[in-house]
Amino acid sequence: MVVEEDKEIRPRYISFKLNLCYNKSDVYEDPALLKMREGQYMKRKSILISASVLVIVVLGILLWRSESQTRSAMISDYENRMKEYELSMQATNTQLEELQKENKSIRDDLESRTREVEELKAELALLQAAEQKQNGSSSRHEYSRHENGMFDFSVSYPIIWVCESQAYWYCSADTEAAPDNGVKIYLDSEKENYIEVYGQNGNMSTHGTWLMQYGYTKSAIDDKRVLYTKETDGFLEAQLFFKDNNHVSAMIRMESEVYKENEEEIWIVLDSINYKD
Repeated sequence: MVVEEDKEIRPRYISFKLNLCYNKSDVYEDPALLKMREGQYMKRKSILISASVLVIVVLGILLWRSESQTRSAMISDYENRMKEYELSMQATNTQLEELQKENKSIRDDLESRTREVEELKAELALLQAAEQKQNGSSSRHEYSRHENGMFDFSVSYPIIWVCESQAYWYCSADTEAAPDNGVKIYLDSEKENYIEVYGQNGNMSTHGTWLMQYGYTKSAIDDKRVLYTKETDGFLEAQLFFKDNNHVSAMIRMESEVYKENEEEIWIVLDSINYKD
């Protein structure tokens, strides 16, 4: 009877012993318990990974928002500066336009007054010539003097002829400066026959040698002057250059007959040209 009780009790004892000795390598482990514990471990691991990822994502979002706000602030600052710069440029441009308009108005007024003076001088010369002609005297040998401050030259001309200064304009935002400036001396009121004396920005190209390819004939007047002439269909064209000056020149445009009739006075005018070396 005792032996049977021992047989029944031993398995329970061994089972109880197995529970107490869990995780020991020399004792059998229950597969169901092991699977349950493994599931709990994997669940905790998954939760931990998810939490880590969430923290990283949150930190990334916060960092991105911070950088985005910084960039937005910088962009806003640059935009404000650009607006201020544009407003400043607009104000400057407005001032420049006003100054240009004012300068143009002054130049126009000066040119208008200069033309009026020249016209009055011409009218006076014609009146004096008519009066002297009526009195039986000639005005062909009475001369006036023109001074050009732009290119520092001067020239004399008979007062009976009409002398007109050429307009000169300075460089601006819209136009380049005039290439030359001088005076035209007309031999008659029709203004078809004239002598022009002028100064030019830059040097005269090789003192007119290029004219020879257009049929001009070269002749040396003296040691300092060279003349190029061409006569076509009764019309004379001539260009006078000065060897010791690359900025001042003179030209003749007139009918051949008019030139012959006034040759003496024409050369008095050309000989009277003075300039600074």
